[in-house]
Amino acid sequence: MLQLVHQRDEEEWEDDIVRLPSRREAQRPARQIDHYVRRRPSVIVRVVRTTSLGFGFATVAFIAYLAGQAGMLDPLLSSEPVPLAASVRAAPVAAAVPAPVAALPQPQAVQQPQPIPGVQGLVVLIRNAVIALHQANITGDYAVLRGLAAPEFQERNTAAGLSQAFAGLRTAGLDLSTVAAVNPHLYRDAAIDNDGMLRLAGFIPFGDRNVDFDLAFEMVSGRWRLFGLGVHPPRDSIATPTAAKALSPASVPGDETLVTLIRSSVMALNQANLTGDYSVLRDLSSANFQQANSPTKLSDAFANIRSRGLDLAPIAVIEPHLFRPATIDQNGYLRLAGYFPSQPEQVNFDLAFQFESGAWRLFGIGVDTSREAMPPSASAVP
Repeated sequence: MLQLVHQRDEEEWEDDIVRLPSRREAQRPARQIDHYVRRRPSVIVRVVRTTSLGFGFATVAFIAYLAGQAGMLDPLLSSEPVPLAASVRAAPVAAAVPAPVAALPQPQAVQQPQPIPGVQGLVVLIRNAVIALHQANITGDYAVLRGLAAPEFQERNTAAGLSQAFAGLRTAGLDLSTVAAVNPHLYRDAAIDNDGMLRLAGFIPFGDRNVDFDLAFEMVSGRWRLFGLGVHPPRDSIATPTAAKALSPASVPGDETLVTLIRSSVMALNQANLTGDYSVLRDLSSANFQQANSPTKLSDAFANIRSRGLDLAPIAVIEPHLFRPATIDQNGYLRLAGYFPSQPEQVNFDLAFQFESGAWRLFGIGVDTSREAMPPSASAVP
């Protein structure tokens, strides 16, 4: 599913993609390089220097031997660098300025290295992060994206600051929701850097072009949470917004579009449940849905599933199944009812979409879990 490729010319867009500096690089002072001519020392100087070095090595070896005999030879200690907060910027906005970088308190204990997730786990992280960014770009509301991120990210980035940082990407008009149904690719193997951050750099196939991403995640309370985010759209899409695929209200969309609609809707609900903020979910929906449901009403409708602390993020890699073929009913609504065969409980969904402004937008949503596939009990409809 997640493929490793080597197709990118690093020098081509190295300055466009946002890359988080490591904590060691951020603290390393700039070095001046001096050029000089070095003459070969005389024979006498070389003999004296060799003798001195030999005596020095012998002295060090003898001291080490005595210390080892006494059981007092400790390993070399190196001080831990002061961690730096993430700077977030959306490439390729030329005028965008990274958020201020500030020093944080010295950690009290050395964290144990975290295992790198498997292939499906990496896809879950990529899809959820990019979908959250895409839905923030559509609605102009970055509060949910910020709420999903690590605490240090939240401290350094306000919702308004994120909106400004990703203004260029928002103007490009890319439909990043395709990542819900298209497999992302990595340029290199996933790795954990010296600061303990999980780094994922790759691209999402976007027709005959690629949308590059650079993500960083921090382990917080046993869960990888977003710490840095950069997205680089194709260069030829910067000046002119990319048109979405033409859809017709009279015909059922293709399988890829159906998967995108189902996954992105359930993921939006899950992210609203995790953050307690239902404003983005509401703004993604049709005008009729928005008029009938306030964020508070949506919060009440899904209080039960939220109180259970369920994280539905894994549905990003589970294929949805429909109870019946997708249909457009007599009122013109696209109806999709089915389930994700997750374990130990299945995630059931019942979705309705209304065709509005050239796209299918959420008109009704019901999501719940059960031991067997069955229609969901928690729902919100106009």
